[in-house]
Amino acid sequence: MIEDYPNTNLPPQPQGKLILPPVYPEQQAYDNNGRTQQVPLGYEQLMHQPAGPAVSFNPFSKIRHYWRIDPAHKFLIIAVSLAIMAGLVFTTFVSVALAQLAAPQGTQPVLSLPLAKGIANTQPTVTVTADNGQANITNNQPTPTPMPSPTPQPTPTVGQLTLAIIDIPNRVDNNTPVQVVVRTNQPGTNVQLIVSYSTNATFAPPPNGQQADDNGIATITWLVQVITIKRTVTAKVMAIASDQNGQQVESQTKTVLINTRVSGR
Repeated sequence: MIEDYPNTNLPPQPQGKLILPPVYPEQQAYDNNGRTQQVPLGYEQLMHQPAGPAVSFNPFSKIRHYWRIDPAHKFLIIAVSLAIMAGLVFTTFVSVALAQLAAPQGTQPVLSLPLAKGIANTQPTVTVTADNGQANITNNQPTPTPMPSPTPQPTPTVGQLTLAIIDIPNRVDNNTPVQVVVRTNQPGTNVQLIVSYSTNATFAPPPNGQQADDNGIATITWLVQVITIKRTVTAKVMAIASDQNGQQVESQTKTVLINTRVSGR
C-alpha cells in the first residue's frame, strides 16, 4: 500500500512566501446590499515575481560580460574590432583617391632620363598641359648636336735605313773564324755579309745572316777558308741589310788581307 502514499518518505519541501497583488479601491466589487464582494484573481496575478536588480541596456556592459565568460567571445570581439578599423582605413583611402581624381589636373612634368656620355639626345620632348579641361601638346624638337670626329693619329715616319761595319780586322789568317760586327739604325733588321776574293781559288760559302738586336747590333761569324797557291789573298767584305718595309741598303766595303801560308801548319 505504499503506492497510496507516494510522498511519505520525502522530506517536507519549504514553501515560498506567496505574494498577493494589492487590491485597489477601483478593483473592489459590491453586491446589492453594499457588502464587499470577492473578485476571483487571475493566474498572472498569482505568479511569483522575485525582486531583482534592473536589467541594464548598456552595450559596453554586455561586451564586458561576454569578454569575461568565454575566450571565444574575446576572439570574436577582437576580429570585429579589426574589421571595423580596416573598413575605416579603406574608406579614408578611397575618399582621398576620389578627391584627387575630381581635382583639375595641371601641367604634367616631363620625365627626363640621363643619357650616356657622348650620346646626343635626338628624341623629341612632349609637354602636356591641361587648361580648363583641354589638353595642349607641345612638341619640342631638340637641335642635333654634332659629334666630334676622332683626330687621325699620324703614322710614324720610318727613317732611312743605315748600315755600317764597325768592327772587322784588317789582316786575318786562313782557316780561322772572324767576328764581324755590323750596326744599323733599326732593331730587328736582317743583316748578311757578302765576301769577294781577289783570286779564283776555292773558298768557303758565305756566312748566314743575323738579326740585329734591340740596339741595332748584329755579330756575324765569317769563316775564312781559301784554297790557293798564292801566299796572300785580298777579300772585300760588305754588309747588306733589309727591313720589314722593304728597304735595302749596303754598307761600305772593307778590305781584309788573308795570309794563306801560316807558319806551323
